Amino acid sequence: MFTARIRLTGILGVLGATALLVAGCGGSSGSAARPTTKARMEIVAPTPNAVTGPDFIVKVDVLGGRVVRQTTGKLTSTEGHVHLTLDDTPYVMSFSKEQDFHNVAPGQHSLQAEFVAKDHAPFTNRPRAFVSFNVQG
Repeated sequence: MFTARIRLTGILGVLGATALLVAGCGGSSGSAARPTTKARMEIVAPTPNAVTGPDFIVKVDVLGGRVVRQTTGKLTSTEGHVHLTLDDTPYVMSFSKEQDFHNVAPGQHSLQAEFVAKDHAPFTNRPRAFVSFNVQG
């Protein structure tokens, strides 16, 4: 009986420690909340319904935000990176407002640009811009 009580006490202790660890690592709101931003995304090129070749430059503007190379440090509402998605497939993460695209297949394409926090995760309000364009064959 004494051995069973020690085992039960040990099991309860491990379960209690696990519960505290899980509660402390997430699941609740608090300091882990994502920042919001007043920045807005704009795709400057290609323009809507533009016709490009298979190689072209995507140009974006982040209004009210700054594109930075830094990926560590305190998150701010005004600093981040640009993630570009071509036809619903992540294409590239950019540390600048211009990005070369190469060998894009002929046809109609959609492009999304999103300003994300410098840790590469989205802001809570997800500033994005979209454009449809055509690649000439």
